[in-house]
Amino acid sequence: MSTTEINNPYLNARREWNERYGSYISQAATWRVIALFAMLLAIISVSGALYLAQQSKFIPYIVEVDQLGRAHAVGPATEGSKIDPRVTKALLARFVENWRNITMDVMVQKNRAFDLYAHLSTASAAYMTLNEYYQKSDPFKRAQSELVNVEVTSLLRIGEDIWQAEWTETTRSRKGKILRIQFYQSAMKLSYTHQADNADQLSTNPVGLFVDELSWSEILNTQGDHQ
Repeated sequence: MSTTEINNPYLNARREWNERYGSYISQAATWRVIALFAMLLAIISVSGALYLAQQSKFIPYIVEVDQLGRAHAVGPATEGSKIDPRVTKALLARFVENWRNITMDVMVQKNRAFDLYAHLSTASAAYMTLNEYYQKSDPFKRAQSELVNVEVTSLLRIGEDIWQAEWTETTRSRKGKILRIQFYQSAMKLSYTHQADNADQLSTNPVGLFVDELSWSEILNTQGDHQ
């Protein structure tokens, strides 16, 4: 390169401009690329969060039944898991016992009511039916004069979502004298909504079993008197 070219004022000015501002322009371009990449990541993150927020938070759980027929949670169910019919039987037996047993222990009676209503949706016909039943047959008032022990003798699936239960009720005075023994039959329409999404709910409704419709009658009682 000649001395003239090196001392050319135009080239010298251009070289000076490049040295002063060229690196700034390069850095600015780099930061624009980084900012665009960060914006894309933010959009992806927000979209992912919105998708997850729209997904169901209810987690179904696998439950096993012990030798006494009591249900115990094992863990979250994987896709394709099926509810063991023995679990349904155990929960329905407990449902009937909580519903019909009467004890002199107020706290036990309250816990039974709490457990019972854990299997009822407030929008269901069964919920209204049992509310009406308790208005006519208050277990706390009945416990002042008599106690009832329930023994579930049969649980059969008679339809896709319908189960039939049979049980024996032994009514005693508070002193233990048997007052009467009665036999009942009930039909229950069920649904599973898998609402158990925390450890507290597992103890009352581990598989999300709900009784939607409920009817009952005393066996051999043609009038179907609800006592």
